[in-house]
Amino acid sequence: MRNGLGHTEHQALAATAGGLHDPVSLFRAHQSQEPHPFLGDQTFWTYLKRLAGGPHPLLHIDGPPGEDRFIESTVTVTDDGRRVLAGEHDAVHLNGIDQWLGGVHLQGNTARWRWDEQAACLLRATA
Repeated sequence: MRNGLGHTEHQALAATAGGLHDPVSLFRAHQSQEPHPFLGDQTFWTYLKRLAGGPHPLLHIDGPPGEDRFIESTVTVTDDGRRVLAGEHDAVHLNGIDQWLGGVHLQGNTARWRWDEQAACLLRATA
C-alpha cells in the first residue's frame, strides 16, 4: 500500500540503502528476516535485477557480465529507490508492473490491488 513494493523487494531495497552492497549479503539479510525462509538465491537475485530495470531503476547493479558472475556484482540504491523507500514515490507508478500474484494479474502503472500490512489482506487501491 505504501510504496508499490512487495515484501521481498522492500527488504532488498532497505538492506541496500542500509549499507549492504553485494548480492550474497543481501540474500543472507533477507533470509535472516524471514520466519520461514523459502526463497532461493537465484529467485532473490531476479528480484534485484527487476528492481534495477524499468524506466526509473530503484537499484543499480555494477559487475562483470554473465549470469554466473552475478555474485561478484555491487548493488547500490538510486535516487528513485531512496524516494520509494521514503514513500515519496510509488514503484508501480514509476516502473509499472506485469506480474501474477495469487491469481491476480497486476499490470500497468496503476495496480488495482495492494497488500495492506496492517489489515493483512488485499485491498482495492483508490488511486
